[in-house]
Amino acid sequence: MRFSSFAVFFLTCTLTAQARVEQTCDYTKGQVFNTALRFIRVDNGYPVEEKDEASGYLLFGYRKSAGAETTPASFEVIEQEDEVQVVVRIPELPEEYERLLTRRLFDKLRADYGEPRPKKPKDPEAEPDAPKDDAPKDDAPNAPDNREAPTRDDAPSAKVISE
Repeated sequence: MRFSSFAVFFLTCTLTAQARVEQTCDYTKGQVFNTALRFIRVDNGYPVEEKDEASGYLLFGYRKSAGAETTPASFEVIEQEDEVQVVVRIPELPEEYERLLTRRLFDKLRADYGEPRPKKPKDPEAEPDAPKDDAPKDDAPNAPDNREAPTRDDAPSAKVISE
């Protein structure tokens, strides 16, 4: 019995320490980082322990309530190919606190910048399988007909057979 209690405690601590919330967005890395910094320091008054915009991380002390002790927390802002990933970690608290911070950060991003930038359309030149059809289509509705109408001389001749 003693071993199983220890195992459950150990697994719980291990899983809690690895908990984090990740979400991607279409805002720029600079927009997300600056908004996260203002959200942490100005909006909530949390102490910023360390920050590095180039590396994309903020370490701060999270307070569950006014006057409560702080617990270590972090925001990571990771620029990917065509989106930005935001990672929130508060290892000593349940995941719901990370989700709450993430939701509030994204609410602030929308309030400050509006809806995220639209994704760039894919370049058809970059796709080798995309067919290039520059020829006009004959079956297009309302398309002008550039062909000349056949004249009587061009019309096929018909033979009349009489009996």
